[in-house]
Amino acid sequence: MNYHKNLTEFPKDAHFAALVEDSFSYTDSYDQASYYNSLNYITFSSESELEKWVVENETKGYSKKKFQIIRVEPVSAKLSFKLDLK
Repeated sequence: MNYHKNLTEFPKDAHFAALVEDSFSYTDSYDQASYYNSLNYITFSSESELEKWVVENETKGYSKKKFQIIRVEPVSAKLSFKLDLK
């Protein structure tokens, strides 16, 4: 299981991942409400590792609204152009 924050860290091959929403609110010393929201991207090396993570997190009280399981199949794109001079 790996947590990723940057695109350069994402696996280049097919993998399972969990998108986990994390949020909380707090009031500062001036009674101003502040909110924090983030979306974490967690990858798994195998389907069994993913299944274990789901079971553990279902018992921790996460609802299905807090995480989404996805299967990712990265694609590559090749950009080319042809210039015809006449």
